[in-house]
Amino acid sequence: VKSNLKNRHSFKGILRHFALDNENGKVPTPLVRGNFNVAATMRGTLLDTHLKGNLKHADLQGLGLIDKHYIAKTEADLHIRSNMKNYHHLDGNIDQLQLDERRGNNHIALLNGSFRLDADMRGNDIKGSLDGQFPHADLYQLGVIDQPFTTHFNTRLNFAMTGTDDLRAEGAFHNLDVSTKNRTYSPGDVAFDLLSQRDSTHAEVKGGDFLLNTDLNGSYKQLANIGKKFANDLQRQIAGKYIDQHALRQLLPTGHFTLKSGTDNFFSGLLAEQGYRFKTADIQLTSSPEEGLNGKMMVDGMEHDSLRVDSLLLTLYNHDDGLNYRLEIANAPDNHYPYHACLQGAFYEHGILSTLSV
Repeated sequence: VKSNLKNRHSFKGILRHFALDNENGKVPTPLVRGNFNVAATMRGTLLDTHLKGNLKHADLQGLGLIDKHYIAKTEADLHIRSNMKNYHHLDGNIDQLQLDERRGNNHIALLNGSFRLDADMRGNDIKGSLDGQFPHADLYQLGVIDQPFTTHFNTRLNFAMTGTDDLRAEGAFHNLDVSTKNRTYSPGDVAFDLLSQRDSTHAEVKGGDFLLNTDLNGSYKQLANIGKKFANDLQRQIAGKYIDQHALRQLLPTGHFTLKSGTDNFFSGLLAEQGYRFKTADIQLTSSPEEGLNGKMMVDGMEHDSLRVDSLLLTLYNHDDGLNYRLEIANAPDNHYPYHACLQGAFYEHGILSTLSV
């Protein structure tokens, strides 16, 4: 330890068999166990720290970091800089991370991986990158989906957030392998590019035969608020048995939404585990307060439980009288319901006008 007893201090050394326990109970509960090499320098309010060591045990719930009983251990080599106010920097390697959940006497493996992290935070602005390998991630046990689903992958991610509306995330998941209750498959790579600014939001996701592309005016927060207000106003109007299409249309953002998918991609596999299957899907929608919602949705080979729809085409278009729709279903002769049906009509202030032909 060195210090001028004023504004310069430094510490360098080894912490062997470091232990931090919670003494509140009848029996002490271990919170942290590990061995660390530490080098830290403080000049005024500027902190420069290098931490390298073996974190053998960290009780994230006991430390108050999370509400589930997660236990972590890892090898870490980190460099930290901070002015102890509004600037913080972290870079280094997290190796052999193991995240488990303790459930009674059982330990459930949730996530294993090794990655490099580089991040800067200045006030409310943050930017950084993550590059690593994750040989095990259990999305079912993590609560992401409600069916058995484990995966392993490599990832590269760049991210940035400025102010309250600007958000950028781009990168890819490489060499995806997935294991479910009934099968194991390799959907390949998934690349994504997300950008939100005060006046626009762009999202593009590609993987296998999957493509999602959308551009809308307004930031992601503004769009979330618009969606919430639209849903609330629609529920209120339905309850009042009066649909004000003009008022609802004024809430719509300006932009487009495109989604195309087959069966050879990660997202189709994810939906299949939830019981929803299809051969191809093609959705093309445009939106604006002036023109309303227009576009088409085409799905072939859609199945859920015992229901099968061989071909579905939904068309939405706006006229002066409001939103019109046309739904066409064409089933093959071997379908339980071997019919061709067409439902078309329009939404009006006090109801729906529909015509059905089979």
